[in-house]
Order: sequence, then structure tokens, then C-alpha cells
Amino acid sequence: MITQPHVQEGFNRAFLYALAAGAGLNVSMNRAWDYKVDGTFSEVAYQNGTMFETGFSLDFQLKASINWRYEQQTVKYDLDASEYNDLARRRGSRRQAATAKILILLCLPPNLRDNLDVSPVQMSLRRACYWFMPETEQGTQNTSKIRISLPCTNLVTHKTLKNLVDDVREGRM
Repeated sequence: MITQPHVQEGFNRAFLYALAAGAGLNVSMNRAWDYKVDGTFSEVAYQNGTMFETGFSLDFQLKASINWRYEQQTVKYDLDASEYNDLARRRGSRRQAATAKILILLCLPPNLRDNLDVSPVQMSLRRACYWFMPETEQGTQNTSKIRISLPCTNLVTHKTLKNLVDDVREGRM
């Protein structure tokens, strides 16, 4: 049997592949080495009978956890301070045309077996993913963890992913 972290990552990848397909985006999650980027969503367009990647993309860092909680229309999660600082650094480097990067958190139930349901008419993965980007490029002075708040309005759906890549293309992100 695989480890709990690998089960969590498998659910996270399944969510994102399905959502990216629904958004019409290409997604890659097969990096040779992980330097705080787990994957990239890329916009795809059609022109003159050819499909191609436009060059507008959004990087992401994946997290899947049972250690989260709802509180006043937000999801609270304790993120490693170094990962928060990396997100903030990337936000600051957007002025130099760096690729935007978000955190995607999959909120799992305490018993991972409760996350998957299969019937003759559907397969469903329970719970949801939320996205996060620091408000500013200022990192944290914390050395261990920082509690972040992910608004429930940042629910990751196929429409959300499309809108986020549109925001990249339009320079809003």
C-alpha cells in the first residue's frame, strides 16, 4: 500500500487533471525536479487549423491535507513559512515578467477512504481545492509555519482555472 502523502497527492493530481480538461487547458505535472513548482497550466488556442500553446501559463504548488478547517467563509491552513515566502517572492518578481504562481490546497476528509465514491453512473471525489496567492510580495519572518486564509470564493473549478489563466494573459495576475 502506498503512503498517505502519496494517496493525498494522487487525489490532488486527479482533481487538477479533471479541472484542467474541463477548462480546456493543458496541464503538466511531470517535472524532473521539484523546486516549489509542482506544475503548470497552459492556455491552448486554435488558429489556422492548428492547436498550439499560446505562451500564457500559470505555475502552481500543490498541497493536499487533512489538517485544515473552515472558519468564517475561509479555509485556514498552516503553510510552511519557506513555501509562503516563495509564493510572495514570485509575486514580487511578476514586475520582471515572471510566470505567476499560486498555491492549490486540496482539503481532504480525515479518513481518506471517505474521499472517493464510485457508482455505475459516476465517480466523485469529495471535498474541494482552493487557490491562494499572498496579497503582497512581503514574506513572513516566521521560521516554521504561517497560518493562511483561503477565501471560500477561491474555490478551484474549471471556470476558475480558465479565469486565472485569462487574468495572466490580460496582465491582471
